[in-house]
Amino acid sequence: FAVYDIKTGKTFRARRWAGGKHIDAEPLTKDDTAVICSMYGVSNAKQINSRQHWQGRPLWITINGVTYCASMYGVPHNMAGNTIKNNNYDGQFCIHFTNSTGHTTGAKPSENHRRAIEEAFVKGQ
Repeated sequence: FAVYDIKTGKTFRARRWAGGKHIDAEPLTKDDTAVICSMYGVSNAKQINSRQHWQGRPLWITINGVTYCASMYGVPHNMAGNTIKNNNYDGQFCIHFTNSTGHTTGAKPSENHRRAIEEAFVKGQ
């Protein structure tokens, strides 16, 4: 699927790795990882982790021609589950949609993600 970052106007591609309460995804290529890094103002994905970029980023996600408002945490996690080799991104990042919940938030959606999704919706008007 395609990911458009509202704040920078940059687009990258990703693949869903898993997820029921939200999507855990991986960038498809090292070029897609470079876009993610540029969105966060870092030179490599490990720096995203070291700077703890857990703020929700407003996004538009396009899947099969349909675009959805979403929010992303860029911090790589679950390095053991890395399935795309040579993309310079070890692990996955999280994408949340309306009413998604996180790994640690239980049944309650994240207020941080709610605000980012709302920002993506307003920008799409």
